[in-house]
Amino acid sequence: MILSQTAHFQQDKLKFGCILSNVPMWGGVTHIILSKNTSTGFQDIVSVNLNFLKNQTIWKQSKWHNRATVIKEYVNPLTTSTGLEFDIHADNVLCSDEGTYRCTVIGTSAFNQPKEIDRIGTVQIKVEPTTIDQIQVSPKPEIEELYKPNTLIELSCTGTVGSNPAGELRWCYRRDDMFYSIGWPNADDYDRGMLIPQVCQNIRTSILRYNVSSDYKYTEFRCESGDSFLPCGSSRTIASNITIYKYSVPIQSTTSTSIETTDSVSLQSTSLTTAETVDESVQSDGVKMWNMFCFQVSNVTTVHFFNVCKN
Repeated sequence: MILSQTAHFQQDKLKFGCILSNVPMWGGVTHIILSKNTSTGFQDIVSVNLNFLKNQTIWKQSKWHNRATVIKEYVNPLTTSTGLEFDIHADNVLCSDEGTYRCTVIGTSAFNQPKEIDRIGTVQIKVEPTTIDQIQVSPKPEIEELYKPNTLIELSCTGTVGSNPAGELRWCYRRDDMFYSIGWPNADDYDRGMLIPQVCQNIRTSILRYNVSSDYKYTEFRCESGDSFLPCGSSRTIASNITIYKYSVPIQSTTSTSIETTDSVSLQSTSLTTAETVDESVQSDGVKMWNMFCFQVSNVTTVHFFNVCKN
């Protein structure tokens, strides 16, 4: 019996064959039958019969016939090549092709006695992850992706994890002081998620709990599905990314303006919008007050009065 024991879904073709292994033990072959085990028992897929010394192939299931590329199909003449053999191209492989198959050969022995032999084989379809959704965050931030330090958030990731075997969703992270992503160190911080079968795929939803760090400006998270032995960030995995930024309160800054007490007044880096002169001359202790100037400075709500004095 020829069977592809393991095939990658839509990557590898499947091979099926029922071939005689010890031809001298046979006097003749009248039937070769390939069947598949189902919930109701083995059901015939195709048979090759000897009908009036002619080979006759009967496909019992059309969905197989339409997908098969036949290599050989004969029981007569009896040679080392006698048998049934066909392929199914990778593009035509179905998840339902996985299962247990049986080859049955019926005929007569070399001593002209009725002879029947069964051989059992199993086909396994290995399915790789194909999709992963965008990471979701709860609670939602007031400002996109900005969170106050020490805020506890949950990151949720849903994706396919394949089958034979079903894989895991893996959490990786990179902070602003790191060059590469690495796996999340504490498994207690996240839930693996329950395995949900979907036809020939499996789906998981994993949730990571993260307390926003006050020590780093940002942390980039990556949820990956694929071979868990590969390093984080491998191109052979499928992934979803999100970056969580620490919110920092803006620092308020003020600018002071200096005045030189000379004959002229210098205001640097300011804009004067109004100026008025108060004509008063006061004699006090030998000091003559010249003029009092009142300036209103742009963007400053307080009005300042400056005295320019000269002895």
